[in-house]
Amino acid sequence: MSHNYKYSYDYNQHWQVCSDCKTATEKEEHELALDDWYDGVCSSCNYHETIVEYSDTQWMVFSLDAGNNCWMFEGFRLPLSDLPLPALPTDIIELVIPAYYESPMYPEFGALPVTTIGPEALKGESKIRRVVLPSTIKYIESEAFADMPSLSHIGIREGVVHIGSQAFARCERLKEMQLPSTLDSNFGVAEDALDFSGIETLRLPPLDFPRDQNELQFLDLHYYNMPSLKKIDINGINDYYKFENNALYYKIGLRYSTGSEDNGSRLVTFIGDGSDIDFTAGYTSIEDCAFKNKQLANTDLYLSQELVCIGSKVFENCNVKTIHISAKIATAIDSYIRDDAFENANDLTDIYIECTKYDWSYLGKYVKLRSGVVVHCTDGNVVY
Repeated sequence: MSHNYKYSYDYNQHWQVCSDCKTATEKEEHELALDDWYDGVCSSCNYHETIVEYSDTQWMVFSLDAGNNCWMFEGFRLPLSDLPLPALPTDIIELVIPAYYESPMYPEFGALPVTTIGPEALKGESKIRRVVLPSTIKYIESEAFADMPSLSHIGIREGVVHIGSQAFARCERLKEMQLPSTLDSNFGVAEDALDFSGIETLRLPPLDFPRDQNELQFLDLHYYNMPSLKKIDINGINDYYKFENNALYYKIGLRYSTGSEDNGSRLVTFIGDGSDIDFTAGYTSIEDCAFKNKQLANTDLYLSQELVCIGSKVFENCNVKTIHISAKIATAIDSYIRDDAFENANDLTDIYIECTKYDWSYLGKYVKLRSGVVVHCTDGNVVY
């Protein structure tokens, strides 16, 4: 007997129920066709997401900065669930942070700009689906939006110079993020700002020469703690980064102690199991944690013929079993393998390197390898 299925849904998921026997299918998340801040309609079940804007500042908490010339948004006076919100069964909320705020307690200051989202300002708020940030915001502090299970949209505008530690950590419904080009050179985006979020597409800002700000800041993001990441977009002109065949490269070559610079690139991270990436070509350096937590389709890994540097914790918790390294790393100026490059690479059994045991005694003098790993040199083996 065939089923006569009809859709049922709530504000998170939809499923089908047979009108005859009441058999139900597994629940699936809505696929909303939307344009940033407008209502969305699920392409499967026609669920219509209605956004209720919330911008009542009387329940918001602001604090003045030390110079009394701007405000920091600190959250709400009460948990959002206890506030007098619009009476809607689904409680879908779009929070609008004001660009300017005038405090009834300090009327002498007049309307001052809101420049900061404070630490833990909205941490754990479960109702908010979207956040609209004003153009005045410059600082998003640590854990400002962490652990928000419903947050699916937020716009980080140009003008933001700092995104703090774990700012969007564990926001599992947040699928996209555009990083602004205005991030500061010294403390732009914290390396763990996006840890364990649901981000699938990360957009890096345009970066062209000359640039006053630090182009290196995106090297240190914890890409290995972004399990949902599927794509990195390089927007506009970018003289620093490229993303091709699911791998992210930093295009500026290594600078040596002699003052020279090579023409290679640096492997920052990659997406997927590496099956569509040629790991033997092009790059001169593997940046910290590049293979961390990766499950490779091919665990017999051949590295670049131009490779001269292997960073810290590169292969931690990676399933690689065999690594092949060319001779250049043993002869190039300022070449190195960090002492913890292979730390916690628990499946690693063999390293094949095109150098003598004598050369390895210098290059690998401080390298930590677990017991039983064999380093195959051109004139014999070194067993750990």
